[in-house]
Amino acid sequence: MLSRKLTLTIAILLGLPCQISAVPLDEPIKPIPTQPTQDPGRAELGRQLFHDVRLSANNSVSCVSCHDLKNGGADSRDHSVGFSGTLTGVNAPTVFNAALNFKQFWNGRADSLEAQIDAVIQNSVEMGSAWADVVAKVSQDSKYQAAFAAAYPDAVTQANIQNAIATFERTLITPNSRFDQYLGGDSNALSADEKAGYLKFKQYGCALAAMEMEGSLTAHSDGPGKGTIFALEVPLKSPGGGL
Repeated sequence: MLSRKLTLTIAILLGLPCQISAVPLDEPIKPIPTQPTQDPGRAELGRQLFHDVRLSANNSVSCVSCHDLKNGGADSRDHSVGFSGTLTGVNAPTVFNAALNFKQFWNGRADSLEAQIDAVIQNSVEMGSAWADVVAKVSQDSKYQAAFAAAYPDAVTQANIQNAIATFERTLITPNSRFDQYLGGDSNALSADEKAGYLKFKQYGCALAAMEMEGSLTAHSDGPGKGTIFALEVPLKSPGGGL
């Protein structure tokens, strides 16, 4: 360690180029990690299904109807709109980095992405479908037939549809945002106002509250090239559809 410090000191005095590694900050919020590469065939299937309105009972809404990937992966409306035009109890949270949440939905009632997908498909307000109908619709599509046969040994099944969508959602990870860089030790990654805001966030106990409540706090990017937001998921009742 002493030798390294001496080398860096000499290099700086002589004006020589040197690399100084940033030291990660000891913060209650951690940088978004880089996730393992997902199976490309399954992820592409999931991407198509995520945009497919045939998952809903009347072929009117898809996952992307409420999780707008061009608008932070969330719903900008106060309440999301289900397949029949009925408003849900809350609006859809972001799907970006949702794979990192230990619970899904605002009220944390699903333990996995697959369970969240299952609940939305069958929810009487959101998509209103029965799995038998969804599997039948997907199985009747020749392109889906070929893609599922290539990606899964047992082709089109409820479990494989859930897994394909979840696999796609696991690719929606946005590491290395400016806030991630700041947490990684780059003090110049945030502006003075942003640092002050983060300090207030901690002073007001927001980070502590996230740890003490039955929920989670994660740093979410608003999508590639966007800013960072905090998503606090806590239990609550959501009448008329969960999300």
